[in-house]
Amino acid sequence: MVVYVYADYENSHCPYKGDIDEILGTRLDQAFQLHREAMMRFVGEFGFQYDKLLMLKFERTNDREKAGIIVAVKELEGPIAGETAFMTSRDSVEVKIDYDCDIAGLTPAGTLTIILHELYHALGLGHPDIGNDYELMGGADYLSTKPAYPTSLDALALWEVWFSGKYDGPPPNGDRFYSTMFSTNLPYVSLVPYSEQLVEMFDREKSYKSQIEEYKKINQSLQNDIKTLEAKVGEYEARINNLTAINEALRSENSELKGAAASLNSKLEAREATIGSLNKTINSLKAELSSANAKISSLESQVEKLESLKSSLESENELLKTRIDNLQWILLVLVVTFVCTAISLAVVWRTRKK
Repeated sequence: MVVYVYADYENSHCPYKGDIDEILGTRLDQAFQLHREAMMRFVGEFGFQYDKLLMLKFERTNDREKAGIIVAVKELEGPIAGETAFMTSRDSVEVKIDYDCDIAGLTPAGTLTIILHELYHALGLGHPDIGNDYELMGGADYLSTKPAYPTSLDALALWEVWFSGKYDGPPPNGDRFYSTMFSTNLPYVSLVPYSEQLVEMFDREKSYKSQIEEYKKINQSLQNDIKTLEAKVGEYEARINNLTAINEALRSENSELKGAAASLNSKLEAREATIGSLNKTINSLKAELSSANAKISSLESQVEKLESLKSSLESENELLKTRIDNLQWILLVLVVTFVCTAISLAVVWRTRKK
């Protein structure tokens, strides 16, 4: 069952025409492709009893009268990213979707999520009874780098609406089918397209190959390190053997040194005894030396006194010498005087005699 979609460029208006082309062009086609691949995965994993979902696909049409969904882009009021309206008549149901111009400024994945979200409203799905931040029909993160993919419950809800026989086409009068309000044993699965999973698998394979090459390089490096370590181990074993021989020799020398040490200890004890005797003699000599020092101090005191007396006697001797010298001069004067007097008397006497 093909759902024809008419891109209403004539009634679309945004500040930038590129925004309209972005939403009604590339992203709308991507939404059609994402829905088709999600339904293929659902049928492939949960059984061909749901194979009619493969017929439920979106296609573009240039004939407005033929379209079941009319899509336009406008500046909507408030924080609304998109809104879906059902318009019913006696013969048909036409669904009109208006997207806000601002969604062109989101990430490509965010824009794609909003477009597919409103398309699923147009197919009759409502919001889950419990909102979340990752489901396509819940409060998906529009800033994500990956779109919110349809889930297994979304696909089952589409099957219930379109192929279970409970409805003649989408629910009339704009009523929505709430995808999580029915009981089912199907596991909850995000219907990521096989193509994207293959790309991820290829990327992982490249990453794994790169890691394997890196591990090979690391392994080769480790093998080289092991060889180097083995060589070093050989060197260390040789050193250990050499050190063991040296250790044995040292042990032998140690035994000899212990014997020598014992001999030295006995000699040391004898010397200590001798030193003890010498200490006693030294103490006795110290006492005698102390007594001799006292005597020397007494003699030094007496010497000082004698030197003082000597100095005094030398002074007196100098004084006596001076006096003797004076007396000698006096005596010489007296002798001269006496001689002169004698001569004078002799002359006088001779004179008188004549």
